[in-house]
Amino acid sequence: MKEKVFIKVKGLQLMNEDNEEEEDIIEVINVGRYKVVNGSEYVKYDEVYEDTESKSTNTIKISDKCVEITKKGVVTAHMSFVKGEKTMTFYDTPYGSIYLGIFTRDIQLERDEDNIKVSIDYSIDMNYEKGGNLYLSFDSNYDEVQNVQVRVSGGTEIPHLNVNNLIDEAANEQKVKEFICNARKVK
Repeated sequence: MKEKVFIKVKGLQLMNEDNEEEEDIIEVINVGRYKVVNGSEYVKYDEVYEDTESKSTNTIKISDKCVEITKKGVVTAHMSFVKGEKTMTFYDTPYGSIYLGIFTRDIQLERDEDNIKVSIDYSIDMNYEKGGNLYLSFDSNYDEVQNVQVRVSGGTEIPHLNVNNLIDEAANEQKVKEFICNARKVK
């Protein structure tokens, strides 16, 4: 396989609002590097975040029984995908840390001379709250565009209250009361 590879990351999020299914598709194309070290395959690329110059360097390590994704930079994480196991990690962002549990149902690897296709079927929980089911698939081929797809099903929007940058306790208290009232209306 060539050292230089194209990486196409495509995310698909399925949401169910008012009994209608909505799709949100995000697609990013990068150029990365491929190499083999001690029997494991590595794909490394930079991920630049929308509307900013901030980036993280992502490394995907593919071995016989495990796929690992490591992010270093503005987002930092080390996610391990081991078939039939649940792994835990912190996903650190500029907005705070999320404690992730990742249960990997299946990993499929397909290889030929110029291509690697990895498909990962997993579910995720965040800060001990069960999230949706996820499916990740990517190829690495310089001549063809790499495709990573993420499908989310069964996810639930988690309410979030942000009281940062509120100046006084009275403003904080009012914001919390409004949040609680609105949360009761939704149920």
